[in-house]
Amino acid sequence: MGVSQMTIHDQRHRIFFTMLLFQGIFLMACAFGFAAKKDAVKKNDYVMTEVALQSELMSYADRFASMMTQAVEDFDTFKPDPETRYFIMGDAVYSISAVFTIAAEPNPQVALLDMVTLTTLGRMIYEDNIKRKYGQPVEVVIEGFRQLEADIWAIAAKILSNEQQRELRELILEWRKRNPHQVVYNYIRFSDFAGDRKTSTLVEKEKTGGMFKSVQQATQQVEETRMLAERALYLATRLPLLTGSFAENWMSQMILNPEIQKILANVDNFSEVSNRLADVAEQLPDQISEERDKTVHQVTKEIEKLRLATINQVMKEVYQWTDTTLANVMA
Repeated sequence: MGVSQMTIHDQRHRIFFTMLLFQGIFLMACAFGFAAKKDAVKKNDYVMTEVALQSELMSYADRFASMMTQAVEDFDTFKPDPETRYFIMGDAVYSISAVFTIAAEPNPQVALLDMVTLTTLGRMIYEDNIKRKYGQPVEVVIEGFRQLEADIWAIAAKILSNEQQRELRELILEWRKRNPHQVVYNYIRFSDFAGDRKTSTLVEKEKTGGMFKSVQQATQQVEETRMLAERALYLATRLPLLTGSFAENWMSQMILNPEIQKILANVDNFSEVSNRLADVAEQLPDQISEERDKTVHQVTKEIEKLRLATINQVMKEVYQWTDTTLANVMA
């Protein structure tokens, strides 16, 4: 084989191996690209993790507490009567306690539905029932509920599809139509009325556990432990803040009790009598001094009369004795 033929043969081998190399690189690139695309699609299936959803709900509960506290303070500026103030303040305290508890539920997906349910029902009941009973000042609380309702539905829109949001609204409206006169909503949860609608996809998903494909469940022990610790810390730092509000609400309720009012009325009467006795006691020294002066003056006057009478009697007897004596001497 000549030199030229060997050169051509070597070149062909180089070209062949170069083509194989490029084909290998191309196949590897396609494989990595496909895997990356698959991972991206899998990752994009989730809007947020359960940890992130729990954090969102806890932040919302803090905003709820701040908004309701401000609404009650604004309501107080209208100087409501004690009974009205007791109701509004008590409702706000129990609502805040409820959202704190919901935010720390073990399943954040269920907690989201409960939070939407409580807030939406609260706004409806204030508009339909409470405002009718307590008047225009309640509007400041209603406005707070409207803002909170828009807030929680915005969070739900990140996770729930349009169809799921529509179903949730329908379930809440159906319950409200069946219970138009109920004003206690703080303890109503999604599971309390969702079972009445057997065909709801939300109901079925709640029963099966994994509710939304858009929420990635915590699968590692570390994540579950972290969520548990965050829930415990959240409740431990939030609920004690309500202690003073609960105490004030219970005190208001006790004061409005008819039996307690009778006792307070008796206390008022006793206080009035005590004040009168105190006034008399303050006047006693002056009255005693005046009576003493009158008595001394009267006694002095009587003594003076007695003294003069005694002197007159003595002088009279002296004169009589003198006259008798002189008469005897002259005789």
